[in-house]
Amino acid sequence: MVAWNGPNRRRMLFSLRAMLCVALLFLLYRYFPAEGFQKELFRLRLAPLLLAALGYLAIQLAASLRFSLALGAMGFRVPLARVIHLHFVSLFFNMLLPGGIGGDAAKGYYLRASSDHWGKGILAALLDRYLGLVSLTALALASGIMLHTPGLRGAAPLPWILGFLVLTSSAPYALRAGWLRGILRRGLGRFAWASGATGAADEGIRAARRPRLLALGAILTLSYYMGSSVVHLLLGKAFGAELEYWPTFHLLIVVALVSSLPLLPGAHGQREAAYVVMFTAYGLSRSQSFLLAALALGMLLLGAVVGGFLYLTLRASREDGLTIQRPTLVS
Repeated sequence: MVAWNGPNRRRMLFSLRAMLCVALLFLLYRYFPAEGFQKELFRLRLAPLLLAALGYLAIQLAASLRFSLALGAMGFRVPLARVIHLHFVSLFFNMLLPGGIGGDAAKGYYLRASSDHWGKGILAALLDRYLGLVSLTALALASGIMLHTPGLRGAAPLPWILGFLVLTSSAPYALRAGWLRGILRRGLGRFAWASGATGAADEGIRAARRPRLLALGAILTLSYYMGSSVVHLLLGKAFGAELEYWPTFHLLIVVALVSSLPLLPGAHGQREAAYVVMFTAYGLSRSQSFLLAALALGMLLLGAVVGGFLYLTLRASREDGLTIQRPTLVS
């Protein structure tokens, strides 16, 4: 009988997730409209597709700026060009490694030599992920209400979105941060090697409760998804689908929320199924929904390719770190 210990449990859970991923991809394959998809594919127009690709690369600036905020909150001072470099490298690892945290691990790895504790880079990446998830939760609540309340579908969505952003951004102040810090100190204080980790974790908890950081993180997350909606409008225009802006925005938020759930490795199949279900319900044909999901995956692969190119230039450099000039810790 196999013992249900830590390593075996992790292997079995990963195997279960991998099987679910394969099953979902097989289900999508069974319902894949090959003939209609081929017709839509041959109707693609190059100009909107190229504009969508440029737009996708441009909105990565918002994500890079949010990561720069997280770095500053954790005591790093990194030039924006190098933050963008690191962000694209993380996109490469997100697609290359199983699971959705490969990019966070890469960020922590390359920042390990630039701080007084190796865990600060990882905490900065997690703080950036936290800012994104808090804002995504707010956007999902607003989008869910706007989609499922017929009387509000014609209402201006921005007041609702901003209201939920304020609500969820204020949620961390209800947490007992002192109690959480006490648990970390008691749990890690007994280990000599972890003495620096408690201070780094304490700094991360305090950073997550800064109003300016939360507000700017919410604004940048909102900007990212608003820009992503424009990219999807261009993708739709590439194969002749006239999408509306705010409905597309709401549907993308739901897709992003489903994709962020830690169910399948890399959300492969999970993300595409969400696209097909949501945009078919919106009114696109099944072949158009599959094509939109494929083009959105193509945008992710584009970011990964750019990140892979930057990673190769990183590997070719003589410096032992992410950039030619390492970032310095704020004194």
